[in-house]
Amino acid sequence: DGSTVDGLDAVVFATGFGLKFSFIDESILQDNPEDLDLYKLVFPAGLTKPTLSVIGCLSTVGAHPPIYELQARWAARVFLGMSKLPDKETMLKRIRADRLELKQRFGHVQLQLLNLPDRDEIAE
Repeated sequence: DGSTVDGLDAVVFATGFGLKFSFIDESILQDNPEDLDLYKLVFPAGLTKPTLSVIGCLSTVGAHPPIYELQARWAARVFLGMSKLPDKETMLKRIRADRLELKQRFGHVQLQLLNLPDRDEIAE
């Protein structure tokens, strides 16, 4: 409408609550949690090099911002070469095991961080 706003410190963009990655090729990120191959809910396992991370696309018990910070710090370390990801097959094996555990616990696959054990792993 042509109006402007001055004096802002930050602008936060959010996509809402629907899981959609329509901005990226489906071979990298899928919209269905059952098909989404995110290693520890952060790194797409199908990439040749770790050049993309997904931060904050999860559910958990408790506060979310500390988890997002852990994810972001880990992603930065991987991008800087300070931490290494396992090979694709190892990541996919972990993803399958996590899916199975989620299905057994909740009856379906959801992007759920299993609180302390998962937080500790990301923080390592």
